[in-house]
Amino acid sequence: MRTYVLLGVYSVPRTEIASQLQLLTKEVQLEHPEILTTALATFGTTKLDFVDCLLAAYNTHLGDSVVSFDRKLNRLLK
Repeated sequence: MRTYVLLGVYSVPRTEIASQLQLLTKEVQLEHPEILTTALATFGTTKLDFVDCLLAAYNTHLGDSVVSFDRKLNRLLK
């Protein structure tokens, strides 16, 4: 995932990654833009992986069930 490379290799701050990806979302058409907006906001303010942030956003907005062994993600889902 690109966020992993930006964080791990280039040491780009999470808030900067979230901010720049948020700008990109205005240039593409999305079926559920609120999911990506929520995921990016969560990513910018937590230590969760971006995929976990997406799972949590799907859970919040669409009620999708998420089952995980990740304790941080499970705390967010409560």
